[in-house]
Amino acid sequence: MRNFILSHHIRSKNRKLKKHYEKKDRSRLFYLLSGIAMSILITVPMFFILAFAMRITSFPEEYLSPALLITAAASITIAAFYSTAASSTKGWFNGCIVGFIYMLLVVIIKWCFEGSVSINKDVITMLLTGLLMGSVFGMAGLNASTLVSKYKNQKK
Repeated sequence: MRNFILSHHIRSKNRKLKKHYEKKDRSRLFYLLSGIAMSILITVPMFFILAFAMRITSFPEEYLSPALLITAAASITIAAFYSTAASSTKGWFNGCIVGFIYMLLVVIIKWCFEGSVSINKDVITMLLTGLLMGSVFGMAGLNASTLVSKYKNQKK
């Protein structure tokens, strides 16, 4: 009987703490902006590594575009996971927003370096890839966070 009362008391304390922290939870915008910032912070070092590899090796320039797309895909994957992990709904939508805004920033930077603005097949492919990858990995991030929270609750 004593164990039942003690466990009930601990569970009620946990519920109160959870409600307290849920009230102070950050907004969706915070996590979206954090995800975008994280993706940029991942991309910049990866681009420098790629540029360094191209400088010291005979990396063909025809593989540059796929290499940049793979780098961007890795960044979107991590950012979509991060931005939707704290959310409880709409993982696909949050991921789409992160992927699209990230790719839009990449396209704008590309236009700045090129000196001209042109919407062509590559730009549309990049934006659609950002949307698609963001939605898929946003859903995956939401499902992963749900599974982790269920697993933590089972262990208690």
